[in-house]
Amino acid sequence: LPKLNDDGTVIAFLAQSIDGYEVFTLPVAGGVAKRVSYGSTAVRLEGWTREGKILVVTSFFSPTGLAQLAEVDPATSEMTVLPFARANGGTQDQDGCYVFYPLRQTSATKRYEGGEQSRLWRWCAGWDEATLLTPESWSKRGAWSPVTSPEFPDQIFFISDHSGVANVWVMNKDGSGKRQLTNSCDMDVMEMTIDGKDGIARMGGGLHKFRLDAAELVLPENGLEGAILVEAPREISITLTSEFRAAAEEKIFAPLEELRELALSQDGFYAALVIRGQIFFTPLLEQLGTRIEQVTKHDGAVRYRHVQFVKSDNMIDNMKIIAMSDASGEYEYVLLERQKGGKKGAPWTETQLTKPDRAGSFDAAPDPSPSRMPRSS
Repeated sequence: LPKLNDDGTVIAFLAQSIDGYEVFTLPVAGGVAKRVSYGSTAVRLEGWTREGKILVVTSFFSPTGLAQLAEVDPATSEMTVLPFARANGGTQDQDGCYVFYPLRQTSATKRYEGGEQSRLWRWCAGWDEATLLTPESWSKRGAWSPVTSPEFPDQIFFISDHSGVANVWVMNKDGSGKRQLTNSCDMDVMEMTIDGKDGIARMGGGLHKFRLDAAELVLPENGLEGAILVEAPREISITLTSEFRAAAEEKIFAPLEELRELALSQDGFYAALVIRGQIFFTPLLEQLGTRIEQVTKHDGAVRYRHVQFVKSDNMIDNMKIIAMSDASGEYEYVLLERQKGGKKGAPWTETQLTKPDRAGSFDAAPDPSPSRMPRSS
């Protein structure tokens, strides 16, 4: 995922190059992306430090290929590994110390016990060893994805399944006062970030925004200290301006390959075609025109089958079409005819002829003469 720097002017992201995934930066105002790492074997981007460096998870420095935290200086492209033998992710807190987790539980099964467990540790420059913040006995899958906010400098936000489902939690920087902030009972919080007093969590297929504030009363015996939830998560409505190519209309270059049914009028002058569940009408004589027009207007939401022309000596009746439609939820007979007396070029109308359970088997073919067509009454 891309990461914004503290002042919101530069985006850091990973992109694949000839050497694998590398770190790039891009101005928010637009411009040319700049490559800032070389041979980093980057696994994941974690964010920015207070000094303007980029935190990245990499296996480049480990002789055994273990993931480690490293800092990349975007000005010089210099990469420095942090003094942790193993780190699957982490962040820098407001004191300049690092909060990280060496392992990451790979199972997404709720209430899963066993295997690797994520535990949060905190280390400051000059310390001989890191301090454990979330012991093994505290949770099942553990605690992961730590973030901090200048609004709450003495606290660490993280994700944990301590209550059975992964939610957003907060604790003091020494590991005390752990408190659950969100209360999702079904969907795990997959990702989370804090910007000032606003939080964003990804649950299911959506993003949810929640609001934090400082507790007015400090009650250490109840753990009510520091950040509290003042506005419950609500899903953010997102509308993307995009081509959405997977959902765009697709041009059929060989429509006859999609042809499923063909019916001829009684005089042989016209044909009705069923292509991809929709009905099309076309003259067969050049003198009558060569245009193929779509008769049905549901664009795939309704499917048609068993198309045939009405049999009649009347030329106008001879251009009427009956077919079976599933617009009602079941296959029913419909009559398709032109408005304005059947004049050429007039729009088509659709009239349902049968009611549910009156059409019989959808494989039956009725006598399409005007006097014997099925009626809705």
